[in-house]
Amino acid sequence: LILAACPRHPYPALLASTIIDGSSSQRFFADHLPTLTDSAGKDPIPDHFVHLAFASIAQATKRP
Repeated sequence: LILAACPRHPYPALLASTIIDGSSSQRFFADHLPTLTDSAGKDPIPDHFVHLAFASIAQATKRP
């Protein structure tokens, strides 16, 4: 999906694995170590990784 959105993205596999691994880690932290997350009663994990993906793709599309 990353390459479909931005064929010139320099690290599509790294971004995908970061999203998968990071979201899993953040779920664990939210359940077991809540001070390591910014949850505050709301589940910010999907919003954070959507923002990360779109910001990375936007930055990659600006590259020459």
